[in-house]
Order: sequence, then C-alpha cells, then structure tokens
Amino acid sequence: MEEITPQELQHLPCYLGNKLKVVPVTAVEYVFSDLSGIHVATAESYVHTHLTLKVLEKRTALARCHRQYLVSPDAISEIVLQETGAEVVTHSGTKIPVSRRYLKSLKQHFGYS
Repeated sequence: MEEITPQELQHLPCYLGNKLKVVPVTAVEYVFSDLSGIHVATAESYVHTHLTLKVLEKRTALARCHRQYLVSPDAISEIVLQETGAEVVTHSGTKIPVSRRYLKSLKQHFGYS
C-alpha cells in the first residue's frame, strides 16, 4: 500500500489581530517560535500561525536553521560564519541565528561542502 504524503503548502493560514491572513509561502522570509507562539515574517509584516515549526518544515520549502527558526532559502543573501555556528542575513537585512547542528545541511543546500 502506498503511503500518502501530506500535500506541500502553497499558502499559510495566519492571523493578525482580528484579521485572518492568507500568506503565500513564497512571501515568507523566516518563521520563528517563542513563548507567545509561531511568528511568520514577510518583507512587509509579522503575522502568527497555529501551524507548528515541524509541520512547516515538512510541508514547505522552508529550511531548519535553528531549533526555533526556519528560513526560506530564497530569502538568504549571505551566511556569516561564527565560532558558535553562524548567522543568516536575509535580503531585507534581518539576521537569523544558525546553530552548529543545522549549519552543514544549510551550507549543502547551496552547494558548499
């Protein structure tokens, strides 16, 4: 019997105050979690979603770069190597932490060994 894989998400169901926002995955720069929930960052705004980082990692092209962060590979302009891991800089200038655990796979995504 063939295993059914979940369909890749094209849009994220998000909310901002009393508004329900539909955010195209292609517009997402990064996603992070903190005590108040899961936050989706686009070039224009921050919104919230009820989807977990694990679901977003499996069902979108977002790449894990830290325990609390996913980043869109298309949003990355550079990876700055540091002693304790690295930092990703997005095209909008936002700096996102990259832990040592995820640095190798992120570098391999772009063809670095």
